[in-house]
Order: sequence, then C-alpha cells, then structure tokens
Amino acid sequence: MKNLLLFALFTFSFNAYAEGYFAELRLGASDRYHKVVNHATNGKLEGDFTGPNAGLRFGKRIGEHAVFLEYNPEQQVEIKSANELANVQSTLLGYRYHLNASAFFVGGQVGQSSFELVNGPNGVTFVDNPITKGMTYGVNVGYIEEFEDVYLGADIAYNFGSYKEGGPSSTPVTDIEIQNQSQVNVVMGVRF
Repeated sequence: MKNLLLFALFTFSFNAYAEGYFAELRLGASDRYHKVVNHATNGKLEGDFTGPNAGLRFGKRIGEHAVFLEYNPEQQVEIKSANELANVQSTLLGYRYHLNASAFFVGGQVGQSSFELVNGPNGVTFVDNPITKGMTYGVNVGYIEEFEDVYLGADIAYNFGSYKEGGPSSTPVTDIEIQNQSQVNVVMGVRF
C-alpha cells in the first residue's frame, strides 16, 4: 500500500505536459461484493452484498491520459433478503485513456479492499467478526460530459482480483473470500 501511495504522489507531482488536476465525487448507484464463506456446518454460503455507496477521487489529466487516487471510506453493503450486513472500505489507484480525445474512456484500477461481515445469515452476529482484506484489480469504462471546469459522468468498474482469509476461531466460519466486486457510478467533478 505504501508503494501505491508513493507512486500516486510522484504521478500527481509530475508537471510536464500536464493539463490539470481534477477532483470527483463518486456516487455509487450500486457497489457489489460477491462473497463466498466456507462454513464448518452449513458448507459453502454465497451472496452478493450491495449498497449505494460513495467515494472521492483526486487525479491529474495528462493529454488523453488520466491517473487518479480513489478513496472509499468504510460503508455498509447488505443482502436484504437474508438480513446480512457487512462493512467495506477500499483505496484504489486508477487510470483512464480518453478515446481519441472524446468523452468516452477505458481504463483500469488496482488497490486494496476490506470486507467485514457484521451480520451473517438471518442477522446472526459474531463476537469476533469475520474479516477479509487484500489486493484487487480490474477495468473501468465510462463517459464524461464537460461544462467548462465542471463535468458530469458515469462509469462502470469491475474488479477481478479476489482476496481470502481464514475465519476467526470464535465462529464456525472456516474462511471468507470476496471473489469480485463492481461499481456502477454517477460522477460529479471539477478541474483546477
């Protein structure tokens, strides 16, 4: 994680060919985490945790390229039908390539995410919540409509990278894994 932050600081301090910094508010219409738990007595339990979460991005545009750091503070996602609840958090370093200087872009991201299961199936709580965290990576695609120094946009990000850890000894959870995660976002930004 330390190397990721150093790389971001170096990138944001690079002035040659720069076209400016930007800041964005990411409003997630849907943040989804696909969880798989191996339970000692109930076997494999899977589910998609979702929530309308938000985050902040800060970056720099260099020609047709843009690099940004995205911070998503701890927020909640849930499976409403099963009364399951989890806390999630992530920090990502992202890249965008604006196709032929158009409003459309494609890119990727890499970073660290964490997932803490607060309520299990049927609202079961734990003395020691099952937690998993690790590196994740993926792709993104989107569109930005500019209005001078402000802009609106939408993007979709999908992370393939999975992370897995053993469950706490105080629970029958043998391990917990996040196999993938995704975002569907509306973005409001400003250039400066």
